Amino acid sequence: WGTFAPMIGELLTHLARSGVPENVVAQVARQAELIRSGHAEAGSLDRQELLDAMAKLFALAGRSCPVFVLPDLDVTDRSSLELLRVLATAAVTPESRMGGLFLLTFRDDGSLPTALVDTLQLTQCKSVSLNGLDLEGIRSFLSRNDVAQKLLDLTGGNPDLLSALIERPAASADF
Repeated sequence: WGTFAPMIGELLTHLARSGVPENVVAQVARQAELIRSGHAEAGSLDRQELLDAMAKLFALAGRSCPVFVLPDLDVTDRSSLELLRVLATAAVTPESRMGGLFLLTFRDDGSLPTALVDTLQLTQCKSVSLNGLDLEGIRSFLSRNDVAQKLLDLTGGNPDLLSALIERPAASADF
């Protein structure tokens, strides 16, 4: 549930502000609280009830057409992929009232989880490959004042420390 848990509070706030009746918001909030708090597996609702509650939350939020950004699905947990499959299935069902735009991000340079591949095949989706910066893009990025200020703050302007940052392997960077 790790991909979806951080979104629940904002979605509930969105529902309340968009005119969804207070009692409906309260009911969905009670059901989604088990996921948001990290206690879904020990809660009083079974797995299908949790999936249904989250599908209802997204269906209600999607009525006013928000964008749902779901990051790093190539490394997400099984429960999040299962919920994504439920949401995708609901979204492609002809009589569905599910709305919104689902923006899924993942690295496709390795093997993707089978559940993610199956979900992507289930839906009509558009894949957009995002590549890294080219040489001019890097020059442009490094010329930004905020980047220069951050490098100054990190190194105190010491050329040896700047060089050390550049020589540091990217895999060891603290992202």
